[in-house]
Amino acid sequence: MADHVLQALVPDPQRLGDRVSLRDLAARLELTPTQVRFTLYALMERGLVRHCWKGVYAITPEGLKHLASGKVITSGPKGPHGPSPFAPSTLRTRLWRALRLKRVASVDELLVLAAKGTEGNAREDARRYLNALAHVGILDPAYTRSGPQRWLLLRDTGPQAPQWNKRQKRVFDPNQGVSYDLA
Repeated sequence: MADHVLQALVPDPQRLGDRVSLRDLAARLELTPTQVRFTLYALMERGLVRHCWKGVYAITPEGLKHLASGKVITSGPKGPHGPSPFAPSTLRTRLWRALRLKRVASVDELLVLAAKGTEGNAREDARRYLNALAHVGILDPAYTRSGPQRWLLLRDTGPQAPQWNKRQKRVFDPNQGVSYDLA
């Protein structure tokens, strides 16, 4: 439909000027004004049509080039799409999000927010991850007189969870691109 609307906007020697009203386009294409309006919005986002004034539109030089190229306008993404920049939802990524939300929390409080119940030993995994983050200065263990140990977020480095590699004894922060060695 977008190609038909764009073609209908091509200046015609029989018409006066290069502008066309929404009603004329709808009548010429036998579509409702609403259908034509939404199509025109999509064409304007691509820079192929310009809005002159209320209800009046014109084709742009880019629109004329597009018609001359013979390419068909399709819906969907306008650019390349790759994998999500964020890691999959793992216990560690959910713990990181919970830490950013709470700022100070115990392991149990974090597990209430982060654990799905399908993890093998979530409490021990969370404790090891939090200890690794504390070792590189991202967290600080905030001791209390009574009750469970609480963790204080010292450095909120960004939305992506720091990655702890147990074998290499290293924490990598993807937000800053910095790697910390655990000595």
